[in-house]
Amino acid sequence: MHPHTVDWLRNVDISADSVIAQKRWQLAEQLFSALDRRQIIDVLRIFLFKKADPEIDKRITDQILELDPDFPVSGNHELLRVMSGMVMAAACHGSTKSSTALALGVRAAAPIWRRTDPGLAEVVRLAEEYLLRKIG
Repeated sequence: MHPHTVDWLRNVDISADSVIAQKRWQLAEQLFSALDRRQIIDVLRIFLFKKADPEIDKRITDQILELDPDFPVSGNHELLRVMSGMVMAAACHGSTKSSTALALGVRAAAPIWRRTDPGLAEVVRLAEEYLLRKIG
């Protein structure tokens, strides 16, 4: 689990504790391992753009509900943004094509940060570090 997981979750749920954080982190790892190409793009869009896209939110929520039936079904965009960041943080611990695609997606958005609002600034740094390790 990333050391900032509890803090990230407290941005959207003041009652988040280490038990909830561990559960959400494991969920993020499960989501990452199951991502297909479309879902990679969905995760990036949720993470990068504050404005909700109900269709994307529903697709990712449906996928999450298959793994965690206790996850909020609606009104969950900010939690989805945190979860998307956690998926990317989990991705940066590995070295797969999906990890690289997510990190490159975050990096490619850097020139347009004025129009985006990444959910967790720490994840942007993790993506940059991942790419440096991959290249170096």
